[in-house]
Amino acid sequence: MYHITRITYSGEKVKTVYVKLEKGLNIFYGPSDTGKSYIIDSIRYMMGTGKCRIDPDTKYEKIRIDFETDEGFLSMERAIENGNKVKVEGSIGNFEPGEYGIDGKSTKNISDIWLYLMGVRDPVRILGGQEYKDVAFTIGTFSYMLAVDEETISQRDSVIMTKHDFSKMACQSALLYLLTDNNYWDGQKRIPKKEKDMRKDAQIKYMTEFLSSIEEDHKKKKAEYAGISRAELQDKIESILNEISSTESDLFEAVNTSREIATRIHQMDLQLSECAVMQNRYGTLKSQYSSDIQRLTFIVEGEVHKAGLPKITRCPFCDGEIKKQEEKSCVDAAKEEIKKLLPQIQDLEDAITDVETEVEVLTEERKELDASRRQLEKMINSEMQPKLDELRESLVKYSQAIEECKEDDVYKYFVANVGGRIRDLEDTKNIKEVYVIEDNFKEEKFSETFDEIFKEVLEETHFGEVTSALFSFSDYDVVVNNKKKFRYGQGYRAFLNTDVLITVQEYLRRHGKHQPGILAIDSPTLTLKERKVDDEASQGMKYGLFKYLLDHQRDDQQVIIIENDLPDMDKLDYSKANVQLFTKDPKVGRYGLLDGVTS
Repeated sequence: MYHITRITYSGEKVKTVYVKLEKGLNIFYGPSDTGKSYIIDSIRYMMGTGKCRIDPDTKYEKIRIDFETDEGFLSMERAIENGNKVKVEGSIGNFEPGEYGIDGKSTKNISDIWLYLMGVRDPVRILGGQEYKDVAFTIGTFSYMLAVDEETISQRDSVIMTKHDFSKMACQSALLYLLTDNNYWDGQKRIPKKEKDMRKDAQIKYMTEFLSSIEEDHKKKKAEYAGISRAELQDKIESILNEISSTESDLFEAVNTSREIATRIHQMDLQLSECAVMQNRYGTLKSQYSSDIQRLTFIVEGEVHKAGLPKITRCPFCDGEIKKQEEKSCVDAAKEEIKKLLPQIQDLEDAITDVETEVEVLTEERKELDASRRQLEKMINSEMQPKLDELRESLVKYSQAIEECKEDDVYKYFVANVGGRIRDLEDTKNIKEVYVIEDNFKEEKFSETFDEIFKEVLEETHFGEVTSALFSFSDYDVVVNNKKKFRYGQGYRAFLNTDVLITVQEYLRRHGKHQPGILAIDSPTLTLKERKVDDEASQGMKYGLFKYLLDHQRDDQQVIIIENDLPDMDKLDYSKANVQLFTKDPKVGRYGLLDGVTS
């Protein structure tokens, strides 16, 4: 909890002045032009509003507000002229003493300290526009409901929706966050509508150009088979498939025949190899037989010529007599051997002749088979295979034609869908993606609960007979007794707006997650004696309002009221409140807020 303890005004050439404030209800009253309104303005100014109403010509240069918090002392000081920074003394949380900015561009912002005092510990982003634009949740997004000047309190428009600085959505989102601690933002950055439309235009252009390009390509492909129906193409494909099947069958048979001939040739080559081996063997054997006959003939001839040779009867070395040995003749044996060899040679020659005959037959047959094989291979390579290739090319061609027909259907479907997409993009260029924040209020049943509390406040503040009190989402304002607030006179509007602000604070106390802790209102009953006010609040209503404020004081809320005079001073016990009178009389009490300055 926190509350303001003092507001001080100072300058080098003027007397420093201050006003003390307490927890609960604080009332500053007295005639006009005593500077009372500066109190409300000073609080607003310290919350970050751009300008202060105090004229620099008064020589007052600075405003300082002192706080008492649960964590200790805190003060804020801001220059009246060119006050772009707020000097902070004391420390709470992680906030160190020093200078703090007043706008969102500053790393250290005075708004963060105000929010911390109200229980908001971390930076928050809220919805700031119906097109999902996000903005920072700052004290500025709802300060207009906490410190309300005289002009605002009697306005015809909703007092809980600002007309300046922030969008209506930001105000609604800020109120929702105070109620629920939910910023209702998914953290996703949305693309601005202008950029979205630019992207849509780029998509439309791309798709239109793409359709044109594929249309030209489609026309070329379609022209190649113009006049041929899909059924005719299918018949041609069936005919080609049958012809391919027949040709493949003939080719398969020819290839098999070629393979069989090749196998037969191979077998003949083996037989010829065997014949060559036999011929070689027979030749070798014939040579051996011829050698044997020559040897035997030589032996026989030797025996024949031996008889004519001189006989040696004495040893040439010892001259001894050599005994005559009995010698056997080899002629007969040789003749017998030759007799046996001659038939074998004849048989061998016959075998050689048979092998030569077989070689001639095989060689001739191989030539014929080789010729047949070459003929088949020629037919396969020069006739059957080219024909099959040609048929397959035709099949591919006509199959592509069929696919083109199918693509034509796909093309038409695609064109229809892309055309539809282009139309959708054209249509959605004029449609905004909007967020309906009222749905969130309705989820929280805000209206029903607000109506109940508002009716209680109206009755306790003596508004009069209240038959109905409703909150309307059409303008975020109230309807009392079936009459919209803006239709009431100025005095009644100020009273109703005050009750609305009280209701918001009470709603937050009962059901909200964050309580602002402060409510400052200038002239809630517009009791200006210097001017007439249309439809002025009755004395009973004024009495009821101040009685309510006195009876509902709380330590966790500081209420500051600025008025010209107070109702029923004798009947109401103002001792429970901090009441300060500005007299506008130099001889009596306090003249006004600032020394020698009127407002």
